[in-house]
Amino acid sequence: MDHKLRVLVRLDVDRTAAVIAVNGCLTEINYRALLPIARRACALIGGLSVTVDLTGARHIEGNSIDSLERALSLMSASMGASGKIMVQAPSMLPVCPALTLSRQMQEVAA
Repeated sequence: MDHKLRVLVRLDVDRTAAVIAVNGCLTEINYRALLPIARRACALIGGLSVTVDLTGARHIEGNSIDSLERALSLMSASMGASGKIMVQAPSMLPVCPALTLSRQMQEVAA
């Protein structure tokens, strides 16, 4: 299945915080695409608080959150202490709709 990462970046009017809202699929491969987006958001203004919001994601692979948090932590450390980057994740990770559909079709066929 083609897992597309869809994001929307919202910047507060007072430019103190930014939210990177993920609406597509977050995988072990494509989480890296969020890093330059987060870096640019942090660079807009020193001390900016950036949240990567995964609560609206369509699908999240289990290890991708850990990999994303580790990469963001390293990136934040290399940029200095000018702001913080947080990851907001759902308590239950959404399963890929294609996998759910495939399982349902297998059950019907059996």
